[in-house]
Amino acid sequence: MNPTDAPTPEDIGQYYLQVEALTPIEGSGRTDNVSASINHNIFNETFLPVILFGGFIVLSMAALFSHKLFKLYGTTRTFGSLLVVFAILAGGLNIGRRIQVTSQASPVITPKNVLVSNVTESGFAISWETEAETAAFIRVSKSGEEDLPITFFSKADKNKRHWIDATSLDSQSSYTVEVYSDNLWFNNQGQPLVVETR
Repeated sequence: MNPTDAPTPEDIGQYYLQVEALTPIEGSGRTDNVSASINHNIFNETFLPVILFGGFIVLSMAALFSHKLFKLYGTTRTFGSLLVVFAILAGGLNIGRRIQVTSQASPVITPKNVLVSNVTESGFAISWETEAETAAFIRVSKSGEEDLPITFFSKADKNKRHWIDATSLDSQSSYTVEVYSDNLWFNNQGQPLVVETR
């Protein structure tokens, strides 16, 4: 079936399994938004105070040792002392700060309206939607076995509506399913989807 022919939310109720929206798996990857947030926080929380501190130290030392260039020695010394104090305070602002990054996925890549259908003796189909065009595939593992999961890819490179067929599976067997969407794995509230072949 073509991804554009995938079931719509109106079809819910006619399928083997339905989930309104999946949730990201902890530590499975990161989104571009999280990456950008990390880079932004690292600069603001670490490098910016260091640069400010270093700049004020240089200015303070220049002011303290250049009193010969100023006629008012007392004013220069006071100015330099204030700069040193300000520099110490600016550097101290960095103490105790932590970078906090959540593993929540951007809503635009979260799989929604997830439907499992066409369950047969040897496989099933799974479809879902994302707000943005994303790359997508699934990993399927046989329940209770430690074999490596089987990966099934979408036929389309990137799309907003996704349809993937899992084939060549064993009959009357239980399989767990997790969904990949743009560098992040998803399941259902911490648990994989479970599909039993006929």
